[in-house]
Amino acid sequence: MADFLKQPVLDALERAGRPLKSKELARELDVPTRRYRAFREFLKGLVASGELYRVKHGRYAPPEKINLVRGSLSVIKSGAAFLVRDGAGDDVFIPADGRVTAFHRDRVVVRIEHTRRGKLEGRVVRVLERAREEFVGTLNKTKHFAFVKADDPRFNRDILIPPDELGDAEDGAKVTAKIIDWGSLTSAPVGSVTEVLGQVGDPGLDILMIIKNNGLPESFPEEVEEAAAKIPDKIPKKEIASRLDLRDVEVVTIDPPTARDFDDALSMTQDKDGNYEIGVHIADVSHYVRHDDIIDREAWNRATSVYLVDRVLPMLPEKLSNNLCSLNPDVDRLAMSAMVTMTPRGRILGYRIEDTVIRSNRRFAYEEVQAYFDGEEGATDNVGEQRSLIDDLRKMAGVLNQKRRLRGALDFDLPSSRVLLDEKGFPTEIKKVVRTESNRLVEEFMLLANEIVAKHLKGLKKPAPYR
Repeated sequence: MADFLKQPVLDALERAGRPLKSKELARELDVPTRRYRAFREFLKGLVASGELYRVKHGRYAPPEKINLVRGSLSVIKSGAAFLVRDGAGDDVFIPADGRVTAFHRDRVVVRIEHTRRGKLEGRVVRVLERAREEFVGTLNKTKHFAFVKADDPRFNRDILIPPDELGDAEDGAKVTAKIIDWGSLTSAPVGSVTEVLGQVGDPGLDILMIIKNNGLPESFPEEVEEAAAKIPDKIPKKEIASRLDLRDVEVVTIDPPTARDFDDALSMTQDKDGNYEIGVHIADVSHYVRHDDIIDREAWNRATSVYLVDRVLPMLPEKLSNNLCSLNPDVDRLAMSAMVTMTPRGRILGYRIEDTVIRSNRRFAYEEVQAYFDGEEGATDNVGEQRSLIDDLRKMAGVLNQKRRLRGALDFDLPSSRVLLDEKGFPTEIKKVVRTESNRLVEEFMLLANEIVAKHLKGLKKPAPYR
């Protein structure tokens, strides 16, 4: 069916100005008789994806020609929803009973029925794709039946659980229920308990519910882990030879004390003229993860690493996120580096963006650096051999901060907190996170690198995301 294209079908229907049967479409498009069966399967595929609609007498029509539109549902608290259309066009209001069995983020086809106060209103006539099939909720058992009440308020229907689909779940348990029958306007959806998460009050249950409710992946597919395992631990000599070798340059990382991966590092050297070369080094993920390979596709699906109170759900397998793409101390690591030459007063004299190989000398926690800045007892000895580098970075960060403020930069110092847990997973304390000078030091150099990269891309006339 690869030789059939959607657009000629749509063009033929546009020329006809009316719905056509499959044979009529085949004639319009000169489909050979021997290919007619495959052509019909192709049309069925267009119907399945919502790009065509089958009307009376087996005729086909584009959805928009018969007041049908496609898009994703955004359900609101009242149970009503709005259809966010594919492409351009105003959102369509869907009353609660017009959703039928469609739920939040489902891809659907909606028939526009009328306009109320200048706003479009419609009804779901078909669900193209379910956003999710599993829901977290509380199991309720009665003498004659059981049901799950979903935690998500947008799923406002109880899920009936037949006796043979209960497993060993107890009344009041938090469970995951998979829908096996979506029901109708007059009948409830039917589901199966796929996992018992625990009882309310169990340590870690709240975190598990966040993971399940948001569909966050807890592990990597086996084939992704296998692909990561095949990546060599040792950097080939040929690769090192092709890069700017900065392994003799003093480099440090500064991160939260609980960090397990270190994706950025800093260096700073002074030349004979008294100018500084600042290095902002970012782990070179692109060397290990190629465009559209199996690891890249998984990372694309995940979009980001997710940081929870007691764990991190990384975007990349652990071999990359915590090892090869983490700028750990005392090991060779590949990086992309923004090397910026500046005067002591912060005037940029030049820059270069290089593929590099670095070797971090020390992993610092923010608290260690801040203790040194605050003059705490023993902190100077703790900083040790990196004292001179930390002093230089501190001085230049102050210069950069002052220059940014003179340019009218905004400083978003938003309040945040950190929850501390005991060994059993129970919360023991909520601590205010204080943004210290050591935090701002790292921020200044990250901002500098971002500005340099943005300037570089603009000079190349390449598109770049801004925020």
